[in-house]
Amino acid sequence: RFSRQKRQLLEYSAKLKTVEFTSSLNGQLSVVRQMVKTPSIIKYLENPDDPDLTAVAHEELASYMQAYLSKSVFWVSDKDHVFWSDMKPAYNLDPNLPENYWYNMTLKETEEYNFNINYNPDLKNTMLWVNAVVRNKAGQTIGIAGSGIPLDSFINDMHEDLDPSLIMYLFNDDHEITGAKDQSILADHVQLLEKLPAIKGLDSKPYQIKIESSPRMELVFGK
Repeated sequence: RFSRQKRQLLEYSAKLKTVEFTSSLNGQLSVVRQMVKTPSIIKYLENPDDPDLTAVAHEELASYMQAYLSKSVFWVSDKDHVFWSDMKPAYNLDPNLPENYWYNMTLKETEEYNFNINYNPDLKNTMLWVNAVVRNKAGQTIGIAGSGIPLDSFINDMHEDLDPSLIMYLFNDDHEITGAKDQSILADHVQLLEKLPAIKGLDSKPYQIKIESSPRMELVFGK
């Protein structure tokens, strides 16, 4: 069993890292939220074939792209399903394909925005993608827009001042590790259960900081 002092250190570290993570995202999230409420962009996603609306909206989208840390922006209209990335049409998205599950989930089940963390083994970087819902004046969903937020330097900073006796992983709802000091874990899509078998049967998705005990270790979960 950990001492009370060690448990307090564990809980404090989890709370601190949660605050750091949240505060680092707030600035970028505010840009995304402003972008999807821009009138010219809303009109364009309602009528993506209108050349006049396209010209005005693309100018706005290009300026938003420069405001993101990644200098990246994407969008897709629910009218034509053309996925645009960094001001260029990338591909025609088929909402019915299993790999595009995120599209219907965002458009039909998300109130404002959701996140998707992705590690690119070729570029060796981790991006947090923000998928934000675009609505018209009537409140109807008409498309999705967002940006990627680079996480590598942030993840490294989080580990830099971490107590050496603690191990920290970021993971998604599927328990795939999406943030770790050892990047080979990300490239191999390692599941949290492989690294921490003790989490089996525990509530790893609490709505607030929660400490769980196992015979060999203490674990703390935060969201």
